[in-house]
Amino acid sequence: MRERDAGSDLPEKVTAQLSQLLHRARAVMEMPVAFIARMDGTTQTLEHVDSGLPMLIREGYQAPRATSLCQRILDGELPPVMPDLTVHPGAMALPLARKPRVRSFASVPIELSDGRLYGTLCTASLRRTAGARDRDADLLAVLAQTAAVLIEPHVSSRTRRAALHARYAELIDAGGPHVVAQPIVDVATGRRVGAETLSRFPEDWALPPTSASARPSRSASARTWSSPRSRAAAGSPNTPSATCR
Repeated sequence: MRERDAGSDLPEKVTAQLSQLLHRARAVMEMPVAFIARMDGTTQTLEHVDSGLPMLIREGYQAPRATSLCQRILDGELPPVMPDLTVHPGAMALPLARKPRVRSFASVPIELSDGRLYGTLCTASLRRTAGARDRDADLLAVLAQTAAVLIEPHVSSRTRRAALHARYAELIDAGGPHVVAQPIVDVATGRRVGAETLSRFPEDWALPPTSASARPSRSASARTWSSPRSRAAAGSPNTPSATCR
């Protein structure tokens, strides 16, 4: 396994709740280590860890999914609860059985409401755990469902932010948005008193950017975003004005 920067963007309250949940998983399975592993592509990341053996498994470690006990259990090659890894040759062939010499293990999937796999909820021990039973996987699954409820709102938020970042980065790299200026005139005198700048975004975008300080408008050729700050050149806020198009 290799280590990456540990840390989570989850609020402290949610992190504390996950710690309590993992502590409960340890008690249920009678194993000293419990953790949540996030599955991304081909990588497994230990995201939250509750351990009575802090040097055994730590947050931030990563390993290939293909050689993880969790993935083999997800694939149905190994049972979800293994009180004794030594009776499972397929498990003993994996890295976790050699270093740090895990000898009992349990794992259940954490699935989001849309059916996507987020990761796994796991417990582990360096010793055989005679008290672990197959039926314990059902209670572990309930804890995994609770973890999914706690995690999902923040996963959705993170996904939205990533999508927005990718969308705007692509536009900026292409030289956009296209900024245009148009005059503002006093309707009483016809005199030009300032200018309004507009950022024009691709027409195939469903909606323009909006915020508390931004007002979307629509033109015949493109969607535009007009910010009050861009109209500062208009002079006194009491001066009547109109936008000439």
